[in-house]
Amino acid sequence: MVVWGLAMGVCVLGAFLSPGCRSNTESSTGAPWGIDVPFVARPPAVDGILEETWSQAAAGNLLLGDGRSLPRYGTRYRLLWSGSALFVAFQCEDPDMSGKYRKRDEPLYMDEVVEVFLDVDADRQDYVEIEVSPRNVLFDASFGARRQGMELGFNPRLVSAVRVAGTIDDDSDRDSGYTVELEIPFQELRGQGRLPPEPGDVWQVNFFRIDKSFGREEASMLSPALGDFHNLDAFVAMRFSAPGR
Repeated sequence: MVVWGLAMGVCVLGAFLSPGCRSNTESSTGAPWGIDVPFVARPPAVDGILEETWSQAAAGNLLLGDGRSLPRYGTRYRLLWSGSALFVAFQCEDPDMSGKYRKRDEPLYMDEVVEVFLDVDADRQDYVEIEVSPRNVLFDASFGARRQGMELGFNPRLVSAVRVAGTIDDDSDRDSGYTVELEIPFQELRGQGRLPPEPGDVWQVNFFRIDKSFGREEASMLSPALGDFHNLDAFVAMRFSAPGR
């Protein structure tokens, strides 16, 4: 993983996640840092199991809104790309999984969920939002500007899988968590950027997780959103690496 303008240290999450890195989300100049996403000629199978291919991924931990502190229950993200799609994975510690929504485009953001925001042309105007719940229910919408022109009719042909370790909506036991895999075909996205991208192209992104274990809500994120997940100024630069890099 190559990170631009990023100070890094060592942190350890719980047993459900691999050891990771605590990271700041701004460089010394105040500009959001960026991530180089490795190219893979043979994409991973999307089945909720992180196979060997994912060992090549860019990876890191979502942090609290201050950009420094770890949440109660950790979330590790991973990124890869192929000639046809962006691949995103999340490993979520969650001792009390919940998922009350069952239909696509229901308000998953009111419950436990992971979220991917993508600004394909990096213009900080139009963007898409994709969410996946522990039940593998999807929410997807496109926006013409920050929180404007939400189109729920945007239903790209995504491929997603979730593997849970525990039981959802069962307070009688203690869960371990869940793993999300998401394949986002480039031709299903919107924006003025080049689709599919070429090596060196840069998008703007942010990732979030909402955890509600034991009745306490906590949000973690890639880059501090200052109280609004749709804060486009908080998005992070994501660069597509060339094959073999």
